[in-house]
Amino acid sequence: MPIVIVIILLQLTACQAVKPSTADIVSPPAPFTSTLALLTPYQTPTASQTPFPPDPATYTPFPTPTSTPRSHIVQKGEDMYGIAFQYGITLQELLAANPDVDPNFMSVDMVLLIPASAQINQTEGVLPSPTPAGALPGSTDCYKTGEGGLWCFTSILNQSDHYIEGVSLQVRLGGEGVQVAVGSALTVINLIPPGAHIPATVYFPPPVPNPFEVSVLLETSLPVLNMSERYMPVSLKNLDIAIDPDGRSASVAGKVILDETGSPARIAAAAVAYNSKGDVVGFRRWENNDPSSPVTFSFQVYSLADAIEQVSVFAEAAR
Repeated sequence: MPIVIVIILLQLTACQAVKPSTADIVSPPAPFTSTLALLTPYQTPTASQTPFPPDPATYTPFPTPTSTPRSHIVQKGEDMYGIAFQYGITLQELLAANPDVDPNFMSVDMVLLIPASAQINQTEGVLPSPTPAGALPGSTDCYKTGEGGLWCFTSILNQSDHYIEGVSLQVRLGGEGVQVAVGSALTVINLIPPGAHIPATVYFPPPVPNPFEVSVLLETSLPVLNMSERYMPVSLKNLDIAIDPDGRSASVAGKVILDETGSPARIAAAAVAYNSKGDVVGFRRWENNDPSSPVTFSFQVYSLADAIEQVSVFAEAAR
């Protein structure tokens, strides 16, 4: 539930900026969006390569992830003061932790660093807890690309009895016990229904160690406190999924229908491709930031590994 904190101090407001079920088609009762791209790297605010110095004497062991520092994904309508209040820190502390962020020009889905010393200062029903809740990471599958990069997919299960959003993972890439890069994996669709599996994805540009190893830590998972204020219910109609005979790609087409009157800020659909074992082998996101109803979509999803056996489609509409 968006909260307006009235304090005469600063007005720093953010600018507008699953594993599959037995059914091939999943449409959450509530709604979201993405950019058409072949299977070129889907650049979320994710993988930032931070290689260690070349001198072997300076290498450190591949670390075990810890729960700090936290990160926060900026939501529509949030400002820096409200985010600082949520984590029990001062505005100055939050600004100091994010020196490159202009608080007057924050965008939705921007990732803010939360100081490790932050305390939770939550009022029930007022602000969501930053403590990851509801999301349960499953197995992680990674595939090298032709240009030498690496895609990693981690299955996220919403084990709670309510919708969750803002799920992010810290993914560490290493080789021979040495960490070479850290990326932030985000789910292909923001809104995750109870009991649903949605993959979180991250791309690491080359070079990638051979052999490589990855370590995953759940960073954020937020409950949707007031569904009607944040999302609009949608349904998928005329869904047409055609898997090519060789299983290397599949075409996906259909319509996203708003189930109530109104104008969402954006509508999104995501297609997730699975192999015969149920592992994620590819995904594609589509979105429309100037939507009306119905919205028609059509795109291809490609496999990074095994033949595609099944494709699931998700949709959402954010207010």
